[in-house]
Amino acid sequence: MKICTALGLVLSITLSGLVAAEKQYGVLGFGIPMYDPLCCYSCHAALSALYLNCTTFSENMDMGHAGMNMKLFKRMDMGGASTATTSDACYAGDRIWLETFSNCVHDKCSRDGVDEGKQSQCFSKLAANGLPVSSLQVCLPSSAPGVELDAHATWLNSTSRVDEHAYLANYVTMKEFVSAEHRHTRYALVSIIFVVGICIIAGIAGSCKTHIPSRFLSNSLSLRLKQHLLVPAAFNDRHLSPLPYRIGYLPKRGISLFIAAYVILNIVFSAVSFHHVTPNAWYADRRHEIAAYVSNRTGVLSFANLALAILLSGRNNLLIYITGWSQSTMIAIHRWASRVATVQAVVHSIIYTITYFWTGGYAAYRTEAAMAYYWWGIIATVVLCLSVGLAVLPIRIRSYEIFLVIHIASAILALVGCWYHIDLRFGDKWGYKVWLYIAFAFWAFDRLMRFIRLVYFNCLGSPIAVVKQVPHTNTIQMTITLKKAWNVKPGQHSFLYIPLLGKPWENHPFTIASWSSPKSSRNTPALVNWPGDKEADVHGIEISSSSSSQHSHESHQHYQLVCLMRARKGMTASLLSKLQRSGANSLPISILTEGLYGGHKATLQPLKTADTIICIAGGIGITSCMSFLQQYFNESQSVEPTSKAFMGCASNFVLAWSAREEALIRHISTSLLPDASVGFPNKQIEYRFWCTGENSSQDTGLEQGTDMQRGRMNVREVVRSVAEKGRRVVVVACAPGGMSDEVRKTVVGCLRDGMPVDLIEEAFAW
Repeated sequence: MKICTALGLVLSITLSGLVAAEKQYGVLGFGIPMYDPLCCYSCHAALSALYLNCTTFSENMDMGHAGMNMKLFKRMDMGGASTATTSDACYAGDRIWLETFSNCVHDKCSRDGVDEGKQSQCFSKLAANGLPVSSLQVCLPSSAPGVELDAHATWLNSTSRVDEHAYLANYVTMKEFVSAEHRHTRYALVSIIFVVGICIIAGIAGSCKTHIPSRFLSNSLSLRLKQHLLVPAAFNDRHLSPLPYRIGYLPKRGISLFIAAYVILNIVFSAVSFHHVTPNAWYADRRHEIAAYVSNRTGVLSFANLALAILLSGRNNLLIYITGWSQSTMIAIHRWASRVATVQAVVHSIIYTITYFWTGGYAAYRTEAAMAYYWWGIIATVVLCLSVGLAVLPIRIRSYEIFLVIHIASAILALVGCWYHIDLRFGDKWGYKVWLYIAFAFWAFDRLMRFIRLVYFNCLGSPIAVVKQVPHTNTIQMTITLKKAWNVKPGQHSFLYIPLLGKPWENHPFTIASWSSPKSSRNTPALVNWPGDKEADVHGIEISSSSSSQHSHESHQHYQLVCLMRARKGMTASLLSKLQRSGANSLPISILTEGLYGGHKATLQPLKTADTIICIAGGIGITSCMSFLQQYFNESQSVEPTSKAFMGCASNFVLAWSAREEALIRHISTSLLPDASVGFPNKQIEYRFWCTGENSSQDTGLEQGTDMQRGRMNVREVVRSVAEKGRRVVVVACAPGGMSDEVRKTVVGCLRDGMPVDLIEEAFAW
């Protein structure tokens, strides 16, 4: 799979590079210059507003464009509104214009030390907007003009020197504008580098922990760092429990501080380093100038943060592999990046709207808003706001599939709006599209990797899965028969597609509970989970001995995975309904899979040095804990060196599980869990089960070594029963929000008391 990841990355970079190769590389200040050389552009700006003998006028045109825009419209009051137009051909054929402009460029740029080649190149580019003209040297007047243009001149009737005040005003204005644009780019890059850099640092720190002796990981400094920063919730012990009124979730304290620093950084970057210059050729006063700079800054920052948000949203996001953070953590950061980008887009839009009212009132705004580039910007901003607004937690919980479709569609529309907003306004100049290229590349990489994964993991034909309902519950057990082996690690999940349900594009993550191979021994949990004599006896399923042995023989020739899923809404509810309508005990279906996600080395690293592992599961969260149990069980039987094992130092494994349905507890304990009484040298397994449902029957039919209790699990008591000073404990939690938060609070309490406890949280947050 590493080869597939590398191939996807290479193809994505190649495709994005081919697109960008057609345009100028870079962004402003980094590969793309603006108004360079400044002296040449200042000459052009100071002279281009003058009328030439070939200038034409049209009557009764709308004057709404007056103000702080940068378009070179020429206006004059001739008893009524009249707009002057000087065509490119007019500039190219007007000798007086060419002589005056060439003289200004040669005089001013020579003083600034600009070489003649650069002067000539700029002159050819600006003199007639790219139309062929004679060279700078040919166009220079035979003698230096003796007359300087008057400050109030409107016509260029003879070869003249540029008005010094007009030149200076344009020079200092453009110089500050260029500096501001470069700052916009630098701050946008810093915003992205900050997030990516922190992730890289976190990844390096996680990798370094594998080489640090365990005694240093248990010292007081390490325990305090975990107690106050790495493990606890942001505040009030609430992390996976929704905030009041379901306004969202709070990330862990360390991630919350990271997000807060990112948000504060963007607020600062949106509000600093703005300078007013005088004389000023573009802006009527300080208010107009600062407003333009703030609007431009927030626009560029919004583009950068939009690209960052798309990077963080992907399930093949490379930062997940670097940090080992869960996709839920990345999605939390993604939401804040999206919010920041949206607020900046709103500020950008509001300020530009206000400035048009400042300069020309409603008429100026109406004229500008009628332009295609402007309303595409409005569309992008409105869609971003709707996308953020419709991503609130109640909507995600109530109709996740609908939310996801709307969210993806609105993201596409917002990017299209941003693209046309830039393309129609600036074309390919100034590199603003590069931010969108980056966003497209991030999105394309994730989608390309999904496709590569689908091809790689399904290339020998779609895996066959057998689904059945756990009796007296709404839980589905899916056994997947693979064509080739997967290197499954505890805590991993796979995104499954079930075309049978009529929505082939729909996919959901399901945790791998257990796995088997043809070489598995009879005592492994993976072999017991396939329909056989033991399971048939428990549930009263009539299977003939011949068919049973045939199933057993065929299944043992392939690699198998087992997933457990609670049927609630959407895909799982449709699958359960399909099974029930079939009238059969089990239903074979064809599926597609993207392979394995999760189970990163940085996440599982604490298991390497753990003396005791305790898994606390709530409800269907047992699925993830079963994978950790199987890893421990398999390693207990293995003759592999301890140094290569995930849990090589662990001598005790405790599974504490609380569920409502006793039927589910009975099914899993008798069919999917290994026998806790099976002894291994210096290895122990202990089960503790709590049934919280009412009208439960007697505790019969449970696996040996099982401690079954009624009522709610006392999480603090369970964790404290195995935690002790001098003994490293890893707590694996996979439970509903409130229970997981209780586990986290208990672990923080153990750290406060000097007990070396680590927490691995396997959870999905909407």
